[in-house]
Amino acid sequence: MERTQGGDKVNDAYAELRYWELIYHLVKREQMQIVHMNEDGPIIWLEDNRGKKTQLLRFHLKSYDWSRELRTDIERAYKASDRVRKKLNLRKANVVNVVTAPYTPVDSYESDVSRALPFTAGGQRQFRTVVLPLKELESVLFPLATEWKLQ
Repeated sequence: MERTQGGDKVNDAYAELRYWELIYHLVKREQMQIVHMNEDGPIIWLEDNRGKKTQLLRFHLKSYDWSRELRTDIERAYKASDRVRKKLNLRKANVVNVVTAPYTPVDSYESDVSRALPFTAGGQRQFRTVVLPLKELESVLFPLATEWKLQ
């Protein structure tokens, strides 16, 4: 199925393919570990323990019509992050909630998410959400790839 957003046609199958390519790369080439796969949809939790500090990455393939839907998902992800940290005994791990969005909300959502920049405080138990719009995937993913020291 193809949809149009901002004049661009986006194919749902293409969006899903790019999502799974990203997950595959992080697991196979970057040696991150899958710690949880959600049965309700394409939500994958990865543990990145390659550096000094372990961090958890939550990847979700989801389109949002309105920013309130995105805010609700961010709240759910934040609550889930505490459960995942506790279950994995990684209570101090930072969490990056990465939403791969074939279609972003039609209203303003930018104030609800973080820019794809490194954690600045260097603290623990930080949580942020980064939206990767499919049509801007490479430009938004580049700062994250630099932060995560990806190959």
